[in-house]
Amino acid sequence: MNKIKLKSLIIASALVLLNSGISYGASEKNEIKFMDMKDHWANVPVKDGVAKGYVDGYEDGTFKPDKEVTRAEFIKLVSAALGQKVDPEQGSLWYLAYVRAMKEEGILSQHFYEDDMGYPMIRAEMAMVASKAVDKESDGTLEFAVKTGLLNGVGGGELDEMGVTTRAQAITVIERILAKRAGKALVADEASLDMLDIKSIGTNIERHWNIKPIALPVTGKWGNGVAIKLNKVVYLDYAKGYDQPYGYLFDGYYKNPRVDLSNYDVIALEIEMSVDGTDSGVYDYRDFVKPDTIVAHGDVNFNDSINPTGKVAGVDTGKKSNYTGWVGYSVKKEIKQAQFDYYGKSAPLQMRLGNDIVVIAK
Repeated sequence: MNKIKLKSLIIASALVLLNSGISYGASEKNEIKFMDMKDHWANVPVKDGVAKGYVDGYEDGTFKPDKEVTRAEFIKLVSAALGQKVDPEQGSLWYLAYVRAMKEEGILSQHFYEDDMGYPMIRAEMAMVASKAVDKESDGTLEFAVKTGLLNGVGGGELDEMGVTTRAQAITVIERILAKRAGKALVADEASLDMLDIKSIGTNIERHWNIKPIALPVTGKWGNGVAIKLNKVVYLDYAKGYDQPYGYLFDGYYKNPRVDLSNYDVIALEIEMSVDGTDSGVYDYRDFVKPDTIVAHGDVNFNDSINPTGKVAGVDTGKKSNYTGWVGYSVKKEIKQAQFDYYGKSAPLQMRLGNDIVVIAK
């Protein structure tokens, strides 16, 4: 092979490496339909990204939407999408020029960790880059990215902070970055906003019931031998099924033919009970945790794998044991808000934990 051909081959190989999967020419990319993107949830943002020229598919006609994106690849994609002028230095690692350009614009801090750039980009770090790309004064947190509409959950509001980023996710987020920088409004994902609140304070009821919750957990006692801790109070909409935080709780619940849950709001209570065995008597787990408020409510029975006592009929306070699980109650939609509005100041949302009354929201 002569020197000219060898030089050409080296240059071509470097370009393929830099483009991280880009293999089609600019004149061709608008005509390409990736065989693995039909009916894919990210089909539209991927088409937009390809049209703008900062990403493309592979020579076999695929886009590989579920392929993991490395930290280096994501930084390069964002830099290219923003139109940053980058001139890779000869002899240096190919991604350093893109990292430098992002630092110069203030998107990456001067302390950005430049090692391990071949590792997958995790979603929390993707959120940081996206947040800084639209607002350099932001705290760069996943919370900011979700509330701004840059980042959605991966299903049912699950944020998956440490999960790896796929090509489809990366391009979707980059398209949102570009839209936000262009002054367009983004719509935050409702399920993800719910999950943020649940992770932060243990409940999402303020977003749905217009009442101010206290931070969880809270505790109570039954006699001297049973301690109860309420960790979470989660609002659920039966009509949404799995498309909400903890929607799986409806899987296999005991349906009451007389009650159509689509007409009710459901609150799911995650509890822990510690029984030291010094009391006596067997009680239903609902005797230890239930609403104590003017708002009318009914029972929602989750399946045996979810309720605190499983298939056991009740809690024997004479035996030392521990229980964890979820307890469900329902509130009829048509009367719920009227009762909250009428009694709101004098009768806050309260729970009975054992013998104690604890305030959940005011």
